[in-house]
Amino acid sequence: MRRKLRSENRIQLVVQKRSHGGETILRFGFELLVGIGLELLRRTTKVWLDSIKTEARLHRQIPQIREVPPAALSASSSIQTPGISPMSKGRLSWKGLLRLLKAAALEWSRDKCPQLGAALAYYAVFSLAPLILLLLGLFGIVYGGNQQAREKILEQLSYFMDPNALQSVQEIAAKAAQPTPGLWAAFTGILIALFGASGIFGQLQDALNAIWDVKPKPKAGAWAFIRSRFLSFAMVGGVCFLLLISLTLEGVLKNLHAFLQGVMPGGHYVGLGVFYLFDLAIIVFLFAMIFRFLPDVKISWRDVWHGAVLTAVLFVIGKFILGLYLSSGAAGSAYGAAGSLVTLLLWVFYSAQILLFGAEFTRIYADTCGSLVQPDEYAVRIQKTEVELPQP
Repeated sequence: MRRKLRSENRIQLVVQKRSHGGETILRFGFELLVGIGLELLRRTTKVWLDSIKTEARLHRQIPQIREVPPAALSASSSIQTPGISPMSKGRLSWKGLLRLLKAAALEWSRDKCPQLGAALAYYAVFSLAPLILLLLGLFGIVYGGNQQAREKILEQLSYFMDPNALQSVQEIAAKAAQPTPGLWAAFTGILIALFGASGIFGQLQDALNAIWDVKPKPKAGAWAFIRSRFLSFAMVGGVCFLLLISLTLEGVLKNLHAFLQGVMPGGHYVGLGVFYLFDLAIIVFLFAMIFRFLPDVKISWRDVWHGAVLTAVLFVIGKFILGLYLSSGAAGSAYGAAGSLVTLLLWVFYSAQILLFGAEFTRIYADTCGSLVQPDEYAVRIQKTEVELPQP
């Protein structure tokens, strides 16, 4: 009851500010969205912690699940990768890692990941502008001013993008920062931005479901669509929240870097090492969120972290190689005025291939070295069978 009264008081306070002309409808809408997002984040965190406690309790109570024979695994209803036999559940050797990477490459080709990556690049073009619009509003509330918010967004996106793709994003951010005429147009823009920004995560969820050979239950109907869209909204909020946390911790690391520089001779290099580890940790956490929450499967965090770390390392290496290729200008020079858009498409496409390969590795690892992965209660497993029909 008290929580409800506090929520009503906050809403009345915002409305009173609106009546005095101190707030715009865009800021008003974003304040409501931030409040809703924080409530969804609280509930998601509670469910997440409960699932971790359940996994830990089951792991202590049923340790023999680690020694299920291969025959029992093949007969179970878990999602198994064709042609891959379960491996030892202990420490993964280099030989076993190479075997998993080879199996992931075969599955990457079998699941037609290049086509899935092309679809992701197409959706990214239409989702990037709405996502930046939401980030501008959120960062504008925290830091004030579109110019400062735009600089903060570009600073955070530099962790994930090379400078050439970042230049295209900078142009989109400059256009998105222009004021929208009319209150109704601004409010409508917020709703369109939410649905538009969630489009890329909806397509990514379909791609991950194709990799895991699952799909929503046919009779789920409207509830499956609402749940899928809610997950996409939650991922949009999660990305925004992750960027804000990253920005906050970055200020702490800058102070730490200055402190280390003053107290020890090699403090500058130690500080740079901490920065690089921080960047890698942010990318690992983002991939872990994607692999854990987007596909319609039940997978343990232990399996997710292995795939997320490998994907993050490959992503950092790929970012460097892509930067060398795209900085030459050969990719976009032949397209004239559309060169920046082509550069962005190429960056998203190749980055999507790394992400999808990491998803394939996560599935292979979960099948062979990890827990028994099951479709969740809203999904069913797809079993592919090749049938050769007789010639008439």
